Amino acid sequence: MGALRAGASAACLGMVILGLALVQPLCFVAALPLAAWLLLGFVSGRPEPLLEAHRTPSSTFPEPGSRVAMSLVVRNSGAALPFLRLADALLPGMSLVEGEPTWEGELAEGGEARIDYSAVFDRGAYEFVALEALAEYPVSAMRTSLSLACPATLIAPPPAMVPPRQALSARSARPFSGTSRLRRRGSGTDFAGTREYSPGDPLRSLNWRAEALWDLGIVNVFEEERAIDVEIILDARAEAYESLGLFEAAAAAAGSMAERFLSEGDRVGFLCYGSAIEWIQPGSGREQRLRIRRAVGKAALGTHPVFERFDSIPVGLFPPGSLILLVSPLLGVDLLPLRSLASLGYAVTVLRPDPLSAQEARAEGPGSEALARRICALEAEVLMSRLLRAGIEILDWKVSRPLAAAVLHAGGRP
Repeated sequence: MGALRAGASAACLGMVILGLALVQPLCFVAALPLAAWLLLGFVSGRPEPLLEAHRTPSSTFPEPGSRVAMSLVVRNSGAALPFLRLADALLPGMSLVEGEPTWEGELAEGGEARIDYSAVFDRGAYEFVALEALAEYPVSAMRTSLSLACPATLIAPPPAMVPPRQALSARSARPFSGTSRLRRRGSGTDFAGTREYSPGDPLRSLNWRAEALWDLGIVNVFEEERAIDVEIILDARAEAYESLGLFEAAAAAAGSMAERFLSEGDRVGFLCYGSAIEWIQPGSGREQRLRIRRAVGKAALGTHPVFERFDSIPVGLFPPGSLILLVSPLLGVDLLPLRSLASLGYAVTVLRPDPLSAQEARAEGPGSEALARRICALEAEVLMSRLLRAGIEILDWKVSRPLAAAVLHAGGRP
């Protein structure tokens, strides 16, 4: 019931009560027109709108910052509607740049109403469910509201960044060519250096000249370019990030590193570790690139007691000897789980987005704030040194600088 009918009903009831109280027939006579109009509205009823809505976005996988044109068409399969108002909801993270997500007017039988507007989207997943409709009938002041189903899903990935070019390799390689360099004993590949002989080395790898010169068993070490298996893990635990901006930087870094390895011919898998686990099995090619982009675009911070530590990482899904690239600011409780990953034979590298540089940690300011930042910097240094001693490589990235400027600290050299 609309506001007009509610007011008319209240006035009619008031006149009836006043007539009964004062015993005045004129009050009943004055209430008759309002009562007749209200009764006519109930008797004539209101035809149920028969509307169908269709939504057509210009892109369901928009590039960061690009404009997406949204088109909605509503068809009337029932009786004519004297007045119809349509409104589409603007979701959080969505910014209107052109047009309006509303329409109002008369819609004839078999007619169409169209809404066209453009918006830009922040990184994330957007689920459009329905279009809100309100039909009004001026004669009886009746109104009907309904939701018109017109679902659509948009996933906006993070912006691409130039990845660092430091060499990262796995413990084992696949029998396909790639750009990752794997050191092994043998011949027919690029010479990488020598090392001391150990039992089990083939005789053909012995360097006889070096042995005669130094009186030691020396073998040649070669490098070959092979494709590797890479598992990228994006840390989405809310307690690991001090701000949403830091998580957005981590998501962009994870997507950019996936693009790098895929372009080098490697097999790449993706795991989002937060309030739940979303895993994409290793693969390569264009379809795998799109799968990982969608997964990174949908990644969101969350908390779950089971996933407070990295103990619940499903390592059984990862190919043996693969490279595990963890994108995380790291917490103190992450030391032991990462050591366990390295002990299982995986090559573990941590891409650590750090919002504080050494200069910021020592910057002048309020005493308590400067001390807190200095303590955080020292705790991070201790954690990194322990990880390095465990043979884990660390790509240290100051988020105020380009990702390509990340500094690689090799395992074993704190």
